[in-house]
Amino acid sequence: MEFVAMNRKVSIDLTPGVYDFESSSATGKTLLVKMIKSLGDKTKVALTYNDILLGIDLEGIIASQPEILVFDRFDMYDEKASILKTLKGSGIIVLVDYKTQRHFCNFDDTCWVTLTENSLEVSL
Repeated sequence: MEFVAMNRKVSIDLTPGVYDFESSSATGKTLLVKMIKSLGDKTKVALTYNDILLGIDLEGIIASQPEILVFDRFDMYDEKASILKTLKGSGIIVLVDYKTQRHFCNFDDTCWVTLTENSLEVSL
């Protein structure tokens, strides 16, 4: 999947599944969330903890079958953690950023963000 957001080319080189980001800081994970949010595209969705606090309809978003769903700081969503298990096999590329716990589900793999001045790539 490729698109342009905030003057950067974004490439997501993953198949549908649930992936956890490599956990190093300052790699571009939060920038990816901001970039996806800037699109206003219902097929590409990024959520933050604040979105959850504001009562976003997570089940409705999932039911709409976006191509990609990115969760920023998912370790803060404790009560929503079980949703990851239901997303496995959903046909959605799900990317999960967390800072602490890794017991939310058995992730398909760890993905990495490569950030340059003009691009952002997510791959295995």
